[in-house]
Formats: sequence, C-alpha cells, structure tokens
Amino acid sequence: MASDPLRPDPNVPLFARPRVAPLPPPPRPSGPSIPLAASPPGRDLLLRTLRPILSELSADALAFGRTAAYLWGVDVHPRGTSVTRERLRVALPPGVRGASRHGVVVHRELIPYPDRSLIEGVRVTAPARTALDLAAEAGCPYRATAVLDRFLARGALRRGRLLSTLRRHPRSSRPGLALAVGLSDGGSGSPAESWVRVLLYRAGLPRPVTQCRIETARGRFHADLGWPDQRVALEYDSAEHHSSRVERERDRRRYSAMIDAGWEVVSIGMHDLRTHPERLLRRVRDLLLDRGWRPSPTARERVGRAVRRIERDPPRLDEG
Repeated sequence: MASDPLRPDPNVPLFARPRVAPLPPPPRPSGPSIPLAASPPGRDLLLRTLRPILSELSADALAFGRTAAYLWGVDVHPRGTSVTRERLRVALPPGVRGASRHGVVVHRELIPYPDRSLIEGVRVTAPARTALDLAAEAGCPYRATAVLDRFLARGALRRGRLLSTLRRHPRSSRPGLALAVGLSDGGSGSPAESWVRVLLYRAGLPRPVTQCRIETARGRFHADLGWPDQRVALEYDSAEHHSSRVERERDRRRYSAMIDAGWEVVSIGMHDLRTHPERLLRRVRDLLLDRGWRPSPTARERVGRAVRRIERDPPRLDEG
C-alpha cells in the first residue's frame, strides 16, 4: 500500500532536524517605564527539569503554553505563583502514554515543524506559536492582547511572525484572537496599558501611539499612550510603581513639563478601568474633540453608542 505523503511517519520524529533558537537578549525599552529582565528566576531549573521528562515521553514532546512562555522569558503565571511549583505544560501527539507518571498538564496535538524550536536542548513551541496559544486561551481580547504585547515587548518575536503564524494556527477562528493580533503592540508597559488600548478601540476612538515621545523644556519624555496630533497624553499610574512619595513627585514634574509643552495629560489607575471605564472614554473623547479630532457625524454617533454599551456591560478586568 502506498504511503500518504501528507501523514508523518510515526517512526520518524518531526524534530529530526531542529534549529537552535536561544533566548533572545532583552531589547532596549521603548520608553522609561518598561524594565525588562534578561531571564526570569528559576528558568535554569525549569530547563533541567524538562529535559529528562520530554526525552522519556516522546521525541515529539514539547514544552507548551505558560511553561514554554517562561522559557522565552515571559512569565504569565498567576501573580505570586512560583514556576518551580507549577505543573509543567507539555504538548504530546495523540496516543502517547506515560504523561501521568510525571504529573504534567498535557495538550494533545502534534505540533507542526514550523511551530517548533529548541532552547538549550529543550524542545519548545516557537515564540509566535506560544504567544498565540496563550492568547487563544485568554478568553477575551483584553487579556489576549496583553499576552501578545508582553511577548512583543520582551523581544521574543515580531508582529509579522505573529500574523504569519496566525494563518495556520488551529484556533485562529477563536473569537477575539485576530483582533488581539491586530491590536498588539510591543510598546505596552503593563497589562493595564494593553487593556486601555482595547477599550479605546472598542469605543471607536483613534488608536493611540504607545510610548509617545514628548519634547519638553525639561527634556524628552515618553507617555504611556498619546495622540500627537491632538497633543493628548494618557498615563497609567499603577499602585505598584507610582505609590511612593519620590515616584509621585517624579510624576508631578513629568506631567508639569508635558503641560507646559502644550499637552493635556490624563492620569488613570486601575479604579478607572474597573469601575467606570465609560467616564474615562468620555473624558478622552471630549479632549480629542476639543483639540482638533474631527470624526464624521456617523463616526461620532458610533462612539457614543459604543460608550453606552461599555457602560451597561463593562469589561471584567483584574491584574492577575
């Protein structure tokens, strides 16, 4: 009987000719608010743990999901969770047995060769595939966009690779995934900043520039989000990074310099996103209109309807 050229030979692993892809060095931040670590803690221990497990399970076993993300330098584990105490996520071809002995969380799928890579001898889903897998599991475009933004900010991949991988991803039709890819941006400094961009998009407001450059008499600053044509800046002040007296005074000086340079600065926190996002949207809309944004009457009405929808059914957001 002739063999089917489209079916892989079960005796020959797909990973017969791997290409080595070491952890990329951290990129320079787009602005002063994006500190990036070279390697997350416990990564070396995770690699040492995975090597024998993957080798014993199958020649086609790979680190998958949040485990793969950690190897690429992106920690998407719940806050306060140690990666060394989490069950490993592993992709296995259908029919492979023995996973229960290692206590791993199994994803049953034969990952195609273009979506595979190696990190220091450990088989792992490629960065774009890893990011899309996690975004597809996120459950809403807010969290999906935040996941993709973190991979882009880390320098683990480029948006072009996300787009090409999305075309062949088995869950490419999942609601919100394509939208998240379209909204993804490596200039985002936190999940909350990603959520704000999705919120603005859903309201029909103009897309802001991430890490928006602002020239002032006191030097160059970067706002989290900005609309240069209208000279409107939006800054997300997290409780984690803007709570001390020194940090508040630094923010005050930055905002004062931006205002002196002719910019309007909108400062928001998690409370604005969680409780009354419609107030934030109306404030941004009114500022953009006052400063020269000229949508058509139809577009302006669409914005009003979208804001009212968000007011009736606000997104449920948390910092994880």
